[in-house]
Amino acid sequence: MDDGARLSTDPISTPTTRTAVRAAAPGLDGIPAADLLDALAPGIIIMDAGGRAVYMNPSARQMIGLGLDQINGTAPIPPGWQARDENGRPLDHQYAPAYHTLMAGTPRSDMAVQLDRPDGTTVWLSVDTRPLGGGGVVMTLTDVTRRRWEQEALQRLGHQHALILNSAADGILGLDSTGTITFANPSAARLTGYEPEELTGQMFDSLIAVAADGSARAEDASVVQRVLRVGSPRRVAGVPLRRKDGSTFPAEYVCAPIPDGERIVGAVVTFKDISERLAVERMKDEFVSVVSHELRTPLTSIRGALGLLASGLAGQLPERGQQMLAIAVKNTERLIALINDILDIERIESGAISMEKRDCNLADLMTQAAELMQPMAEKAGIRLEVTPRRAPLFVDPDRLIQVLTNLLSNAIKFSPPGGRVWLDAEENNGRVWIRVRDEGRGIPPEKLEVIFERFQQVDASDAREKGGTGLGLAICRSIVRQHGGQIWAESGPAHGPGSTFHVVLPGGAAPPTDGAAARPLILVCDDDPSVREVLRGLLEAHGYAALTVGDGAAAVHAAVEHRPAAILLDLLMPPPSGWQTIEALKRQPETQAIPVIICSALPPADPSPPEPPVVDWLTKPLDEASLFAALERALARDPRRRVLIVEDDEDLGAVLVTMFQRHGLDTYRARTGQEALRLGTLVHPDLIILDLILPDGDGFSVVDWLRREDRLRDVALVVYSARDLTEADRQRLTLGETRYLTKGRVTPEEFEHYVIALLEHMVSRSPGTGRPAARAAACPPISLPTAS
Repeated sequence: MDDGARLSTDPISTPTTRTAVRAAAPGLDGIPAADLLDALAPGIIIMDAGGRAVYMNPSARQMIGLGLDQINGTAPIPPGWQARDENGRPLDHQYAPAYHTLMAGTPRSDMAVQLDRPDGTTVWLSVDTRPLGGGGVVMTLTDVTRRRWEQEALQRLGHQHALILNSAADGILGLDSTGTITFANPSAARLTGYEPEELTGQMFDSLIAVAADGSARAEDASVVQRVLRVGSPRRVAGVPLRRKDGSTFPAEYVCAPIPDGERIVGAVVTFKDISERLAVERMKDEFVSVVSHELRTPLTSIRGALGLLASGLAGQLPERGQQMLAIAVKNTERLIALINDILDIERIESGAISMEKRDCNLADLMTQAAELMQPMAEKAGIRLEVTPRRAPLFVDPDRLIQVLTNLLSNAIKFSPPGGRVWLDAEENNGRVWIRVRDEGRGIPPEKLEVIFERFQQVDASDAREKGGTGLGLAICRSIVRQHGGQIWAESGPAHGPGSTFHVVLPGGAAPPTDGAAARPLILVCDDDPSVREVLRGLLEAHGYAALTVGDGAAAVHAAVEHRPAAILLDLLMPPPSGWQTIEALKRQPETQAIPVIICSALPPADPSPPEPPVVDWLTKPLDEASLFAALERALARDPRRRVLIVEDDEDLGAVLVTMFQRHGLDTYRARTGQEALRLGTLVHPDLIILDLILPDGDGFSVVDWLRREDRLRDVALVVYSARDLTEADRQRLTLGETRYLTKGRVTPEEFEHYVIALLEHMVSRSPGTGRPAARAAACPPISLPTAS
């Protein structure tokens, strides 16, 4: 733009008018400058050296609500229009932006001014002033009212959010993209003992305790980094957080990402101290444990004693006595079922029910459930029609039978006499679909979901007329969900008469594992590689697992580490020889009882029976029949079995002793943990039946001691307690072949059958060392009492 296109920088003398402006500024390419100013969106006011307005464009007139004729030759803002600064203070004449520029000769930029107009409205203006030559001033006005409203709204919202964050009882931490704390609310500071500014700049992971007295899992310290990397929230419970003074507290926290478009720019961590919750849970667990023991143990004693009477132990009772006995048995079982339901639902709420899953066939489970419910169906005059479906499942069989018997029990109870109940199943797309259908009265639509809640029944009178607690279906739903399945009910005209309950479970067997662990392990020691390979092939072909070594030192090391069922040992080997190897095995407590079969080219010099651990002598070349006959003799067990019962309840202990003595078992009884340890050392039992609550401690300490004894660390164990065990409890209680049974969940007759079957199973599978062949061997299934 050339000089002729600019406004004159000469002072504008009063009275300068719009005509004077036009004359003073010829404009751009023939367009008058005043026309250009009139077309601008910002407001333009020109003042002379005396501070009097001589020009105002239409935008300025609209902003301040005045025309040039109203202010011509006066100050831009006449009386009645109150100007205030950004803080709301009245803007005196000497502090107005234009006068500042006139007096100082320097520009002012972006000064915010509130203008209260006589009509009651307020406008926010951003004022920019520039000096003109000769002392004049050009004021540029921008209406920022909407922007100020938005800023004030944001400020109010931010203040409100700050109040919420600062008032929250939970600790709240803001993290940047590296996991560094950038914000901490007062609760976060209070919980950790820091000031908010002390937390700022720390890495959140540094607050996770790693000391021995409060160590966190390694993965806990990387949760925030995973959230920042993956972008999905994570919840962590029970992690110890460190206070400023070094102490720790158990915390639960949620880490949620902060996305900005496709980027994760940080995270928010919300945490709370759960010390009180854990204390309450421990008190609740202790209460439930005591209640379950004090209720289940005497009821188990009563039920066991009644069962022995019913079996004729005390002679044949008169008919009236048999009737009274049947009433007692029936009501005892009702009380046991009620207690089991209440304790089950408590464990469902706490998530403490554990599933002992194994490979099962659905047809077997359906058949067992039907057999259990057949007497109830016959008594009610109901025809039970079952179509077993052969399908592999990896489930807890006892729990699934509990689901099936619950559903069948309900179907039978709510079916009219002469009606039918169906149980069938099918496979579809890798899932197993189980149905229980009846011809009963049906379920109202509004109750189809409610009946799966606790203490809910279709009709309140059902509890009196039909029995049950209203907990059975809630328990079923929990069991099915923990197997990754679904359960629901259908009823109504569209589905035919009665009701249909559907259970859908993932199909298929357990992931494949090494089957060698379930076979007796035979250690082969021979310095001839060809002999080792031939023996390995023969052993594996006959169902044994084989481990081969080439010298005596390796044989001793392998025997200590793997505890084979028997050892096939050559004599003529480089030092250590076979005899030296046998002596070394006899000196080791872990291997001194392992049976040794000598396989040598030399015949025995002494025809008398060999001394332990040598149990047989075979001459090379080996005869296959003689080899496996020797192994069978080596792995054979004394059929007289020894059972140690650790039970402090006198009545139940007497019932169990009587029960097992009927089967010709050597039965021993310990009432305390110390007595259990003493008897265990003396009698070396084949099986221990262990209660967990003892007068001088608990069953956990007994198992800890047994694990330290070489001859008892692998003994078979049945934990028979009123306590429902968690998976962590089971890990602490595992010895050799270990099973867990709950008093009241299995009847004394079922318990007796189970233990005897387990002992028979051990006879057929156990090696000569007196240890079970494998911890994972199959055991007979147990049918749980029906919960209704």
